[in-house]
Amino acid sequence: MFTRDYPEPILVKGLKDMNRAISGDQVAIQILPKDQWKRSSARAVDEGTPPPLSLFSGPVFHLPSPPPFFLPSSDVLNPEEVHEEPEEEKGPEEDTAMTENPIKPTGRVVGILRRNARQYCGSVDEATADSEAEMGELRSVIFVPVDKRIPRVKIQTRQIENLLNQRIAVAIDSWDTTSRSPVGHFVRVIGAVGDREVETEVILLEHDVPFQPFSEAVRACLPSNSWTVEEQPKEEARVDLRHLDVCSVDPPGCTDIDDALHVRELPNGNYEIGVHIADVSHFVRPGNPMDREAAKRGTTVYLVDRRIDMLPELLGSSMSPLFFFRFCPQSP
Repeated sequence: MFTRDYPEPILVKGLKDMNRAISGDQVAIQILPKDQWKRSSARAVDEGTPPPLSLFSGPVFHLPSPPPFFLPSSDVLNPEEVHEEPEEEKGPEEDTAMTENPIKPTGRVVGILRRNARQYCGSVDEATADSEAEMGELRSVIFVPVDKRIPRVKIQTRQIENLLNQRIAVAIDSWDTTSRSPVGHFVRVIGAVGDREVETEVILLEHDVPFQPFSEAVRACLPSNSWTVEEQPKEEARVDLRHLDVCSVDPPGCTDIDDALHVRELPNGNYEIGVHIADVSHFVRPGNPMDREAAKRGTTVYLVDRRIDMLPELLGSSMSPLFFFRFCPQSP
């Protein structure tokens, strides 16, 4: 993790030192004495990814050692309930690996300042479902998030039969100091495990990509299909380049026809090369619903079989030539 005022990333290793913090939480952290600093696990170095519950992201605040106070939410997990796995002993032949994986500044979470309040996608661990329980009986089961940085969550439900082999969304409610796992509640069923549409939605949800259809307020900002360049106010008039032969450089089948060139010979024998870019921002007025939605989305997201547009299709896809062949910003 990275702190606001500490020059190096800080390793937080093990459930006890994680102290019920979850990836994305805003936390206060205490740097341990140097003789307690550790190396990250070999798996984390070899695979380039942190092991579950060892490292997490999110703003943290560095507290001096010893800390002047402990926040009410920072009670450590009951040591009797936490069984840390001992570190593997390193042999002489692993000196090279240890050099590549040096000891890192190590700390522990002493306070959770703000929870990362969000829903998590995953599925129910079938092994924890009591097959002998009666239909409709309230049961406790374990929810396994698809994000390996998130701990397993205890939930209770009366509809376990409808949740097995399904991707579901769960929200975390609390995490008691005597428990290895947080407690949460079932929110909704996303769909069947393995279904392409369902797994795609899970990817989008887990990466916080807005993919819902554009609202009516956003679509109300669009120009009509019969819009013409003559409709723009005189004070916003552009240089009319429709007399030029402008050619798209986008490949066949491309839905983003927004780049083009023109070439013409000048009277002095030189050649002028013009680069044209679609100016759809003419219709995205500062602060209007379309501007706010585009700011929230940030960019167009491309998946294997689809794209999630930042702007409605009329501006961002097949209709963009309408705007880019008809007007171009005034050259300086």
